Amino acid sequence: MNLHNVNTILTHEAKIQGRGILFKILAGLVIGGITYIVMIYQGNFHPVSWQKIAMPSYIPWISTTLLNLIQNLFIIFRVSGFYKRWTAENLEVHQASNSEWMTGKVLGVIKVLFILDFASIGITSLVHILLTGSPFNIGIYLFYFSTLTIPSTLFYTGFTLLLSFLTRHKGITVLIAGILYLFTSGVFHDYWNGTTDVLAISIPNIFSNITGHVNTGYYLMHQGAFLLLGTGLISLATARFNRIPNRVKAPGRIRLAGGIATLVGITLLASYRIHFVKESQKRQNHVEIFARHGNIPSLQIPEHQIHFSREGSIVNATSELYLKNPNPGKVDTLVLFLNPGLKINSLKENGKELPFKQEGQVTLIFHPLETGQEIKLKLRYSGEIDESVAYLDIPDKLFYKPKDNPFLPFVLGKRTAIVEKDFIFLTPEVMWYPSAVPPVNPMAPFCSGKDFTRFKLTVENPGELIFLSQGKEEKNKKQVSFHNEEPLTGISLCAGKFRKKNINMGKFNAEFYHFEKQPFFSNDLKIVTTNSIIEEYRDILHFNNLPDNPPFKLMLVETPLSITSFFRPWKKSSDFAQPEIFFWPERGATFNVNFKGLKNVHEKKGDPSMSDQRIQDHLRNYLIFQINREKIFHEDEKKHTNSWEKNKYNICPVLFRDTCFIQSEEFPIMDIMIKNILEEEAHFSFFTGGISPSPETIFALNYLDKHSLEEALQDKKLSENILLEIIHYKKRDLLHYLSSCCRRDSVINLFREFLSNPYQIISFEKIINTFKERFNTDIHSFIRSWYREKGLPTIIVQETQRGKIEGDRLNRYAAHIKLYNPTDINAIIRISFEDIRYWGPSSPSIRYHLIPAHSCKLIKMTNDNRYQIILYTGISHNIPNQLQLPPIPFSTKDTTNGIFDCEHNKSIISNKELTVDNEDEGFSLIEPTHERINSLFQNKSTRYNDRAYNANKWTKLYSFIYYGDVVKSVFYKIGGKGNYKARWETTITEPGEYEIFVYLPRVENLQNNLYSYGNGAKQHYLIEYKKETHEVILDLSKPYSFNEWFSLGTFTLGSGKTSVTLNDKGGPKQFIVADVIKWIKRK
Repeated sequence: MNLHNVNTILTHEAKIQGRGILFKILAGLVIGGITYIVMIYQGNFHPVSWQKIAMPSYIPWISTTLLNLIQNLFIIFRVSGFYKRWTAENLEVHQASNSEWMTGKVLGVIKVLFILDFASIGITSLVHILLTGSPFNIGIYLFYFSTLTIPSTLFYTGFTLLLSFLTRHKGITVLIAGILYLFTSGVFHDYWNGTTDVLAISIPNIFSNITGHVNTGYYLMHQGAFLLLGTGLISLATARFNRIPNRVKAPGRIRLAGGIATLVGITLLASYRIHFVKESQKRQNHVEIFARHGNIPSLQIPEHQIHFSREGSIVNATSELYLKNPNPGKVDTLVLFLNPGLKINSLKENGKELPFKQEGQVTLIFHPLETGQEIKLKLRYSGEIDESVAYLDIPDKLFYKPKDNPFLPFVLGKRTAIVEKDFIFLTPEVMWYPSAVPPVNPMAPFCSGKDFTRFKLTVENPGELIFLSQGKEEKNKKQVSFHNEEPLTGISLCAGKFRKKNINMGKFNAEFYHFEKQPFFSNDLKIVTTNSIIEEYRDILHFNNLPDNPPFKLMLVETPLSITSFFRPWKKSSDFAQPEIFFWPERGATFNVNFKGLKNVHEKKGDPSMSDQRIQDHLRNYLIFQINREKIFHEDEKKHTNSWEKNKYNICPVLFRDTCFIQSEEFPIMDIMIKNILEEEAHFSFFTGGISPSPETIFALNYLDKHSLEEALQDKKLSENILLEIIHYKKRDLLHYLSSCCRRDSVINLFREFLSNPYQIISFEKIINTFKERFNTDIHSFIRSWYREKGLPTIIVQETQRGKIEGDRLNRYAAHIKLYNPTDINAIIRISFEDIRYWGPSSPSIRYHLIPAHSCKLIKMTNDNRYQIILYTGISHNIPNQLQLPPIPFSTKDTTNGIFDCEHNKSIISNKELTVDNEDEGFSLIEPTHERINSLFQNKSTRYNDRAYNANKWTKLYSFIYYGDVVKSVFYKIGGKGNYKARWETTITEPGEYEIFVYLPRVENLQNNLYSYGNGAKQHYLIEYKKETHEVILDLSKPYSFNEWFSLGTFTLGSGKTSVTLNDKGGPKQFIVADVIKWIKRK
């Protein structure tokens, strides 16, 4: 190939491209647009979240990705026209060969683009240095240019070029290449773990200042594949050049080279994809292994000594442990759990080898162990940590896309363990030492167990690294050891080149460890005062009703961005929060807080002397907020929307939930249930459930109508949010039943009594026995039905009376409530006749009762005034499940309190009064065609559930003021043009004059000024019977009571069907409401 000819063609083509209007538009977008976006999104012109600028790779990644998105569109439009140009140029005579000609043309386009790219890098770098608070590293810009821009440029150039020769039509080429661009850069960019993602948007691609690129090997494989694909496609396009070649064999050689490059690129992409397929299969195999051995009784390890050393990434360790059988029967096969990458070289008891078998992460030891018996084992094991065994309860879709914040574009690393020369990170999740209880039960995560062990860890030859773990530290030149004075659920091991800051206050010792290569947080920030952290820490304990006994040591340890963890709802935190250790993201890079902006605000106010202190206070408060909340607030500045995200850095569960464990083989959810009960008791809110339930609540209740709690805990298809709703309501039903057997505060005190002894495994059977001894009630049969029973009860309120007690010296009032349960399922209710000022979980006028199946009960209560009567029906068909009962006044001399059997009121069906509610079969909604089509893709139970500010279609709402015996609901929507309708239909059996009434509860959204009344509000009804129709317009311009009946008029109706139809004609600030229609015969 004559390089002179190539350079001549390249220079000529570059000038042609540079003079084109399309390139000038591209240059304006790249230079002006990208610079503007970086300045607005990450610049100092307005408050910028720290999570957008914390790392030096954040700005280069965003600018490079935006550049590639714009530039590749330019390539598609420009290269697609090459075929037409070259068709004309084939008639020209020139000395260049086809390969020289094609190479020069392609490089000419690429030259002008790369010149533009470097100009963009230069300008963005200046903005980065001068106008942002983010660390700067020019090498990262060059890395992204080499691994992102070059491969994508060559791929889209080659694909479009070859396509133009195949189709010989610019329009078709642009269409097909545009679709590929849309799919690979947008719709399906994250398909197959990012295999089709040319721009690597969905692939971990951020730099850690400590461990470097978070995903180097597979990232370079992926991008190298597209680099080879682009080169190969360009060569294949060259071979199809129509001009006669200088040499006959040239096209064949070019075609062969292009084919080889393309094949290698496809092979690399396939290898990239196969890696994830195999890892996913390994994860599934680990789950199946757990399932096969899940029925073997769990053991306990009271004491465990670990000697740890490593050679590169190879772990060498020895464990000496005591294994105990706490089960009531003999265990023939002992089970230990160990990372599948670590192979056991020796397993001995008192120097004698024991037969064993390693199957993945499960080690089976064929040695019997009697009840209460304990043996001492010594294990030697070595190998590399297999990260595929971590987080087996997390779905693959989430596991491979660990984003800390969905509002940010960055995809951080997904490492769950690291054993490298300069850094080590091992947590119990990867089972880096033998344990008797796995970190999670992947078949039923909420039923995961725990074990409390007193550990002693010794690390051989620590070298220059600082090793960190739980317990008291002792070290010399040859080793460092950690001894736990109290048993823990597990230990972690972290090592790196850290700097240490100490905080001492009495028995409490806090230690900050951050990497010596960089400041702990922002350069504008000094570390906060130590005393303020301790005070805030004590505030956490007090707010969460935790015992004022903070751990002897609390370490805050900085970790690289390549490490990930996942929020687990059953833990209410992640593995970043460990006993005594709190793993912090590198430079706080995932925290949504603005340091620089806060300082600028103070400086603009002319108070620079206070800015550092205020920033420190702000940081301190935010750090405390981060470790003190199950959910944290995130704001999407682009969409102006807010959301609450699960907080992976919540430390409270470690302080409280891990101090003991309630174990039950029959009911493994009891630990979570009882601890949730105690947590809710500390923040008791009585009036819950009286408003419209969420779609998740509706789905949860529908699920429990056909499934048990036991089935829900093992149902992999059940979403996490639905399962949490089920657990929430089951927890309340459990507490309310127990409170029906004795005082609620007695139940709470009993639970607290058992949980007050830390670091113990507590048998739930012991709690059952204690409850029986103390309150003379055996709750075991109830717990069994509560756990395994399917179906929902129904509570029908038949009478509610309230009045003053005649002749009572205390001037008390009585309330009598008759409740009927017509179903086969027992119901558990809570009822209140109490002053709102004295509402509390154990108020004397709050009662808890069991309403057995097919029974009717009369509940009698007294108090010193006419208080509201509020009924909570718990898990039932009743929606909402909390009702404010409207009482009928009555006089009585009855001063008794209690629950009594009674006969239920027989319902009498009258042909003279017909009622059709929106929950009845005679009610239907009529919607436009597009809504009916959309409904085919929506869940029936959640289709109409929405909120008032989105009611542009028929939307369902629940409240105790709405009409209904069991389900009290309405349909409503914002006023429209009459295309949406609601119809009530019934059959008249006795002809005559009927007055038709409509029940209209008030529906309003004060925030958006939307009401069902006022401002000329009207509802349009059409009454139909036989062939007659009457239109009635109901004037609602004046406010009315919260639940009022309105007459639509009196009509003479014959036998047969009759209907009332409401349309949605109304103003944009009006709610149209559909609840119930009643026909009353007058003559």
